[in-house]
Amino acid sequence: MQISSIFSLGLALYVLFQGVISSTDNPMRFIDPISLFIVIGGTLAATSISFKITNILNLFILAIRRFLTGRSVNNQKLVKKLLSLFSKYLKDQSAFKIDIRQIKDPFLKDSLELMLDSTISQEELMDLLEIKAKREYELHEEDAQKFRTIAKFPPAFGMMGTTIGMIAVFEKLGTANAIQTLGPSMSLCMITTLYGVALANLFIIPISENLMATALDNKLKNDIIIDTIRMMKSKSNPVIVAEKMNTFLQDRNKINWKEVVGQLT
Repeated sequence: MQISSIFSLGLALYVLFQGVISSTDNPMRFIDPISLFIVIGGTLAATSISFKITNILNLFILAIRRFLTGRSVNNQKLVKKLLSLFSKYLKDQSAFKIDIRQIKDPFLKDSLELMLDSTISQEELMDLLEIKAKREYELHEEDAQKFRTIAKFPPAFGMMGTTIGMIAVFEKLGTANAIQTLGPSMSLCMITTLYGVALANLFIIPISENLMATALDNKLKNDIIIDTIRMMKSKSNPVIVAEKMNTFLQDRNKINWKEVVGQLT
């Protein structure tokens, strides 16, 4: 679970809560069922029109799961694991096959199993892995883009609710007690806009950005795996392997290639 995501979401809600209770003596004024119905109902309706209704629930479940558990790729740990696999591939095929069965990452496990298939040439293998990685990234990107689209709806319906409220307010201007009711009515109108902005900016947009960042992290992970598979298949020079893997890591996470080469040779 991504503790940082949970903490950040809680912090955002806390900031909103503190802003509400600090701005008025009557926080209950910020609760309006009709405004909530317009924003949430309108957003769900627009989302249903934009996308297949059968996919909406799955999309939200998948997005929340990725939001809570995604972005957990440790590239340094991955590189060490790949170098260990490379060493066993060169020295001990039996141990290498045992290690494959214990791998949890689906892309890495499938890639290694395909590499061992003698009926697939290196060129065919690389083309296949690159297609699989590209399609996986496109699917994740599509999910993030869907949330970016959905994020447009709450503020729009918030403004629509505010406009409806403003029409009602202007209708009362000709009445005897218009001055007394104008202030409270105006504040109530703005609540719908607040709900729309809060829903979009505290939930939907952060989830979409998190999904996009997770997709990019996963793309980098798959690129590292593909390059390693390419070098495994051609049994490249260990120095080249270690140096190539280091290019994927930040300076503070780079591995001592001399130690690595010692393990591979």
